[in-house]
Amino acid sequence: MRNPAAAKKHIAMHQDLICPKWRDQVEIVNKIQDKSGRSAENQIIVTDNPDRLHILESIVNLRARHICQSDVLSFENELNTSALMICNPERFMQDPLTAIMNPRSQKAILKKDKAGYPPKPFQRKFSKANERKVVLGELENFLFSSNLLPSLVLDILTVADELFTNAIYHAPYKTIISHQDKKAIRTSSTDEDVELPNGYKAQITLGLDRERIGICCIDPFGRLNEKDFIKRIHNCEENGPGSQISYSTRGAGIGSYIVFNLCSSLYLGVHDGKRTVVGATFANRTGLRNIRNTSDFPKNIHLLRLGRTT
Repeated sequence: MRNPAAAKKHIAMHQDLICPKWRDQVEIVNKIQDKSGRSAENQIIVTDNPDRLHILESIVNLRARHICQSDVLSFENELNTSALMICNPERFMQDPLTAIMNPRSQKAILKKDKAGYPPKPFQRKFSKANERKVVLGELENFLFSSNLLPSLVLDILTVADELFTNAIYHAPYKTIISHQDKKAIRTSSTDEDVELPNGYKAQITLGLDRERIGICCIDPFGRLNEKDFIKRIHNCEENGPGSQISYSTRGAGIGSYIVFNLCSSLYLGVHDGKRTVVGATFANRTGLRNIRNTSDFPKNIHLLRLGRTT
């Protein structure tokens, strides 16, 4: 363990990595320092502890909202995405892909290199369950055309499938909608006739560069409880996914656990009653480290809520 002087020096170095316009508005800590034993709203916890249960418990029990792993290549980006979510949450909710991939920039993907990489981000709106094959098929073609490893493509498609499922079958149940609109939504996740109420659409966006792939799903309901979302992941991690099986419209967290398990970073943003963002990133390099499975990657977690607190 570092001595206090060394720890303070490292925190100062991490603080310097944050964009100057946000630097004085956030506080980097290596542990919860609030006297209440809970994380302050403007705190970013930096850790080199990859233990997944410890990270989840920091959010469930200590109410931490931003946890960044210092031993990952994307560390500086993770810090700045945290700072942006704290200082300019509206921008994150409006354009989460840019906030995740290039938080200092106004564009999700920067200029192409001489090889024409990266490609223009993928974007697809949807409102019906029977659009699943088309949406995922288009995304699969995009990913393979970007020369990604087949195993990585499979992980991303698995996460995209879960995000699609949540937007169609679960997100609407977190909101108060008219009796007429309720008739347009079924309860069975196997029912291909399910359609969001008239006027509502969800959207999947994906962008990549030579280091990371970022994916976001946006729905217009804004009723995700981000704390319950993490608690359900925590329960799966602690007790095993099989112990959490449920067929209710709220689900048990197995889908959210799959997303958490496969990605390297998880992003949850909720503008109460208006908009929900669920995002994830994946490492886009072979031989990054001696970790073979993406589920073994150290996890970064970022939470944001606008409006009513939960």
